[in-house]
Amino acid sequence: MKIYLLSRKRLFLLFILIGIVYCCEDEIKEKLKLFGKGKNLKELFAKYAPSGFMDSDEMDKFLLDADVSDWCRWPTIVIEKLDLDNDEKLAWDEVETAFKSFRHEEL
Repeated sequence: MKIYLLSRKRLFLLFILIGIVYCCEDEIKEKLKLFGKGKNLKELFAKYAPSGFMDSDEMDKFLLDADVSDWCRWPTIVIEKLDLDNDEKLAWDEVETAFKSFRHEEL
């Protein structure tokens, strides 16, 4: 009986975590769309990535300025999700591809 209850609690926690991840992904997309709206995205990227690449510290500043909630501000995971060449940092072309896909999702 104890094992059954422990398994149910773990399963419940897993479902909660999965729900949080999906909600945070939506929040990040929406906040980034709003933050970039009406701005030159390449110039905005250059502000946060003066070296030409955005690492997790720079992504954290970007997410903070975009008003992403503390609960959903996961810079390493955001980079991992958008990093097309798996070098653990973002180049402009990777960010541009992500913003284009965000716009496509609205259609």
